[in-house]
Amino acid sequence: METGIDNPKFINLNKGKKEIGWWKDKPQSLIQIPDTGNSYRLIYTLRSEKEPKEARAEVLIAIEEAGRMWRKKLEEKRIKADNLFISITSLLRSQELQEEIKRKSVNANDTSSHLFGAAADIDPNGFYLLEKGNFTPINSSNYKNIEDLRKALFETLIEMEKEELISFIPEFEPREDNKSTLSCFHICPNPDIEKMLKGE
Repeated sequence: METGIDNPKFINLNKGKKEIGWWKDKPQSLIQIPDTGNSYRLIYTLRSEKEPKEARAEVLIAIEEAGRMWRKKLEEKRIKADNLFISITSLLRSQELQEEIKRKSVNANDTSSHLFGAAADIDPNGFYLLEKGNFTPINSSNYKNIEDLRKALFETLIEMEKEELISFIPEFEPREDNKSTLSCFHICPNPDIEKMLKGE
């Protein structure tokens, strides 16, 4: 998936500010995020082991809800989905790592909800397939329906944002031809996501 953008240094600052507003005054209570959940899997090593596998409980709730809704949407499209998993590429970051990423990516800012343990990045170009107890990374080179998986995930995250369950930022990296390639689906949960899902 690619797009043309007026400013190749595209950064969604408004949503980033909203996320910081949600989380900056909240106590930083983190939990260990399991490598595999009901509908997600962490990539083998987050940022070459520079990231601890930690985040707020609300992040895990958002990831699992996104995975549940995504699978349901795929099943509605007659795509078998109970053995498909979204791929999580980033969780909690240190300030040092954020600075390193900022030097390489136009999407990284000085302050990020990742620094508060309040965000997750999802790979929009790769997923996992569970077969006979083994996880296999899948992408456009070895799975014919990858665009369907990506589109269903995008639609899911848009719906979650409309319901104010999350902030959602699709991140694009610029190329020399002034086109941009989709590199990441960044999500940040509403601090009240658990209550909202319970209808409280």
